[in-house]
Amino acid sequence: MKTDQENAAALARLQEEAKTLRSALAAHAKLTRPVEPVLPLSGSFMEAIKASVVAQVQEHIVPIVTQTRTEFERIANARDMELYEKLKDKLDQNSRMAQVLSTWIEHNPDDARQALAAATASRAQVGGASSSGSVLA
Repeated sequence: MKTDQENAAALARLQEEAKTLRSALAAHAKLTRPVEPVLPLSGSFMEAIKASVVAQVQEHIVPIVTQTRTEFERIANARDMELYEKLKDKLDQNSRMAQVLSTWIEHNPDDARQALAAATASRAQVGGASSSGSVLA
């Protein structure tokens, strides 16, 4: 019970302090003078600021952007080379497979006809009754 009383007393003190601060702020606001307008800056001062900004951009920002662009280009080139090698390997495999098949067909024309007939029959079975979509039909 005592802590509730202490909390209530602390809350009352804080509320009283808030009222005092509000009153002081209102009194201060009445005493302050209006803000005087800022005079425009001279042209030479503005040019000096522009020159400083340009120099800082050239000195700090441009190198970061250049480094980032170079890094992105390096990553893109590495990725492109990796993809090229994978595709080249696949093309080489396909070329070798085509050569092997071509040689086999040349040396075994009867076996090639039988394999083609078996593949056509298998395709017809998989395709069901509608073989109109079959390339071999």
